[in-house]
Parts: sequence; C-alpha cells; structure tokens
Amino acid sequence: MTSIHPARAKDGKPKPNGAWSPEEVDFLTESIQKGSFHVLCPDNETLREVDMARMQWNISDIIEDRQTLSRWLDEWEPKFSECMGAAAIHQKPRSIGRTFHCSRGPDVLAVRQDSDLRREMNDTYLSCEVAQRRAVAPVISTSTGDEAVSEMNLLDLVYLIRLTLTMKLLLSLLALASAVVLPAAQVVSLPSGADPALSLPQALLDSKLYCPRRTDGSYKGIKNPLLLVPGTGTTGAESWDPSLAKLAPSIGFDPCYISPEPYLLNDTTKSVDYFVNAVRRLHAESGKAVPVAGWSQGNLIVQVGLTFFPQVREKDANFVSLAGDFRGTTNGIIYDISSNKQVPAVIWQQAADSQIFTALANAGGLTAIVPTTSIYSSSDEIVKPENNSTSATSYLAGATNVLAQKYCPGISLFHGGMLYSNFSMSVAKGALTSPSKVWNPSTFTKGYCGGYVADGLSGSDKDKVQFLIFKDAIRMSSSKYAIPCEPLLPAYIKKYAAANPPCHAKISSFLAL
Repeated sequence: MTSIHPARAKDGKPKPNGAWSPEEVDFLTESIQKGSFHVLCPDNETLREVDMARMQWNISDIIEDRQTLSRWLDEWEPKFSECMGAAAIHQKPRSIGRTFHCSRGPDVLAVRQDSDLRREMNDTYLSCEVAQRRAVAPVISTSTGDEAVSEMNLLDLVYLIRLTLTMKLLLSLLALASAVVLPAAQVVSLPSGADPALSLPQALLDSKLYCPRRTDGSYKGIKNPLLLVPGTGTTGAESWDPSLAKLAPSIGFDPCYISPEPYLLNDTTKSVDYFVNAVRRLHAESGKAVPVAGWSQGNLIVQVGLTFFPQVREKDANFVSLAGDFRGTTNGIIYDISSNKQVPAVIWQQAADSQIFTALANAGGLTAIVPTTSIYSSSDEIVKPENNSTSATSYLAGATNVLAQKYCPGISLFHGGMLYSNFSMSVAKGALTSPSKVWNPSTFTKGYCGGYVADGLSGSDKDKVQFLIFKDAIRMSSSKYAIPCEPLLPAYIKKYAAANPPCHAKISSFLAL
C-alpha cells in the first residue's frame, strides 16, 4: 500500500520525512511552552459522550530545542501512520456501523530516542462518528489564547482527524520522562494480623454511610446489603443512584454507599477508612459477608482496604470492579496545573508511579484477595492502559477479568458508561448473583452487547452520569482541595513504598479519574 505522510505540500502530495516547516515546528514549540494545545473536531453533532470531541494534549519539560522536536516528529510520523483509519495506510480499520476502530499489535506503541524520551500511545482507539466522507479541517488553538489556526500540519494526530473526516479523537499522549521512578521495595505476602487503627472519627465515618432504599437511610437492621464505593470527585448518591443502587433490589440486595469527604479528593488512605468502617457496620448488622462494587477510584479504595486490613477480608463476600485503576493511569482527561503546581491529593496519587501504587504492588495488592470480577473497556478515555493483557491497569491476577471488547468487538464503552451500560451492568449483576461469587463467562450472550443503557435504567440515568463527569472536572480543578505534593502514606502502608518519596513537583500537567 502507499504510505501517506501527514506533512503535505500545497499540492496535496505527501512531504518526505523530515520536511516539517519552520512554522509548524515553531507553532508546536510555542504550544508546548504554553502548556498545551487543543484539537477540536468541527462535527460536534456526533457527540455521544461528554466532551469527547476535544482532545487536549499536554507535554511538559521534555522538548528543549527545535532539533529534538523535529527528530521526535519524524520518529512518530510513521508509527502513527501504521494505524490511520479511513485511508487504509497500512491496515484497514474494522467498521462497525458508522463507528471506526483501529488497533495495532499489543495495543501499545512506544519510542525511545537518544535523550531517552518516552511516548506511549496506549490502546490506540478511535471512536468517532464519520460524516459522509466530507473533508473538514480541524481547528488547533493554544490553551492560553483565543487565536485559532486552521489546517496546521503538525502531527499525524491532526492528519488522522482530517483523514477520518470529522472524527472525534480519543487519544492523549502523556509525557513520562518528568516522572520520578520510585525504587521498588521487596515484594512480600499480603499483610496479616490485626487491622490498623482508623484515623478519622467514628461519628464522621458513620454519617457518610447511607442506604437509599431504607426509610431513614440507616444501615441498622439491614439484611442483604450491597456496598457501593464511588469514584473521584463524586458522592455515593451521584455515582450510584443512576446505576447499581437502582438495580440492586431487582437482584435481591439493599444498596448502601459511602461518600468520603470531600468528594473523594482527599488522600485515598483516608477514603479507605470509610470503606473499612462500612464493611464492619454492614457485616455486623446483617451477620453475613458483604458484597462490594466500586467505580473508578472506588476500586482502588476497596483493594487498598482489603490489602492492608486483614480482618476486613473475611467480611467481604466478593468484589465487582468497574473501571478499576489498580496500577494508576497513564492516560486520560489531562488537566493543566496552575503555576504553583497544586492539585488535590488524590490526583497526585493517580500517577502510575505514585507511592500508593508502589506500596499496593509490593504488598501483594495486585492479586484478587476476595472473589473478584474486574470489568473494563479499551475505549475508557480516563483509565489507561486497558487492553487484553496483564498490563491493563484494571487487571488483577486471580480475578475474573472482563474486557468488554473481548466479548463485544467494537463496543464503545467509556468511563462513565461503566455505570449504566447494558454490558457492564449485565456482567456486574451476574457476578453479584453467581454461586461462585464471580461472573461466569459461559452465561454471556450477544444480548449483553445490545442496547446502550441497561434494562432497569433510563436515558435520564445516563444523562445524570454524563453531567456528573462535568461536575467531577470542576471539583477536581478547584484550588480549594489542592496541595503541592503527593501526601505521605500512613505508617502501615509507607513501609511498602520508597524510603524517601519524591515530590512530583516538575509535573506541569496531570490526569484524573
């Protein structure tokens, strides 16, 4: 096949490698120095998820001069070209209706240059409605001004949008060179013995445990509880009322959820206290082990609790994880950090190399501790990488790991969609009602792939979740909860992490989930 390059002359013919114009290099360099630039697809009418037409790409403290930048562009140009959609440059994408998907190899592309720069394109994924083969150029604008420049041939990213004709692009590149790699501690077996003491007042913990189907919201006298743990930037009600809290009664459970303050933006280990207390309370009231489900960061909270609180394990019947981030995320919604580099504690902790993930791995927390079903999607725009391998951030050894695209090829299942999609809710309900306490793949039918919203939920529930993503972003970007560094871990976890944890002060852009 003919190889096509994104840098094109005015006559439309491809330029050779290395023929990036000074204007193109200067524009990209200026954008990098300012922090970020945006690529906007003009066809916003095709949106099915919140803000998916906008790709925001940030690079920090990596590119130092034009020569280095030019080499980087030339290195990545053919790599992106290997997986370009509508032009079938090197491989033809799978077409599912009017949605195109493109994947390559093990779902990870990486490059290292002389300066040991590292870039990853995790689980190359395109989910963009295609509008009748009409070329509409994207708009590129800097993040610090309103000026727009049309049809700037900067990267295959821009070429990709032009080629696929008004596609909305789900792709971010996260610069990892500025992150400090933590020294690995000695890997040991799961902690044993007595549970560590909780750090928060009992009255506060009890006040944030709520059971919405009960007249007074109290857990007192509950018989068949299902504990639900929400995601970052939300409350229990916001995450779960349009989801499993609504579906739980139909499968025999009385739902309860926790709402760690403030909106799960605090140190994750503080949120773990709410989880541990809830399991203890619900177990004592019901006299039985408590099934648990989590979404996003809520799954990390559960897994940290099970890893470092040995006595809680026997009180937890099973665990259903929806888009769990057990290894952090290297991709997602990227936020500009203010000049003082301050963000909420939990945002610092979401880096794949953070202290809390180092400790979790070294304490044996990347293995299923109770019967666990982990549900995830390669089209998740927040939690990355998600693929059909053990490198997926949602993957737990010994768990029933369920990648949506393995069962429903071509399905577009985004981060928020995990809370209401027919596929994720069908698997979750199957796991919660299974005698084995995990989902049985033999129960899968093609019906799991049909219908975007689960039976028992409505379009209104989907809208609530999508609006929640906006509220989530606003809360996370507020300076009210911001701190300058990743928080220090409590003693019971700290011994599994680095002896002298670094402050990620050089990171000028970050991600959240």
